[in-house]
Amino acid sequence: MIQIKNYHLYKKKDSFVVEPDEPIQCSCGGKVIKRGSKGRYIINNEGVRNRYILKRVYCPACNKLHMVVPDFIKPYKHYDKNVIDGVRNDTNECSAADNATLYRWKKL
Repeated sequence: MIQIKNYHLYKKKDSFVVEPDEPIQCSCGGKVIKRGSKGRYIINNEGVRNRYILKRVYCPACNKLHMVVPDFIKPYKHYDKNVIDGVRNDTNECSAADNATLYRWKKL
């Protein structure tokens, strides 16, 4: 995964498209080639599930396929980064996640 900080979102039908504002570069330093996109659902603090369209890129230098992810999405998680960090810091009680999920986040 390649995490980006400079991006903008725009609405397309029932999804939000994540558009990078800067050129994307692989962690190995190679230039990447567009390889399509993928939809990903993220749950926010209110429990609303939003769909985001994320770009997929291929790096011929290291022969890897990467997903371009904005900084508000934690890799391999279904909840917004602010929700997870808020539960870990005891500043946010998320009613959207069940108790087992909250316990697992605090344990990490």
